[in-house]
Amino acid sequence: MRGELAENILPLTLPAEDILEHAMALAHNENCLARLRMTARKIFDDGLERVAHRPSDLSASGIL
Repeated sequence: MRGELAENILPLTLPAEDILEHAMALAHNENCLARLRMTARKIFDDGLERVAHRPSDLSASGIL
């Protein structure tokens, strides 16, 4: 996890009330949610692009 998304990884040792408080604050912040959606989408699209090129990369390297 990287960037803004990493800020939402909470330790399992936190009390449930603290986790709920964090989740509720996030749910009520539309600007933050929009940024997180865009960040997550970019990470997904970047990964999808890497996967799309992987067979040709593996073939060019002689692995496939």
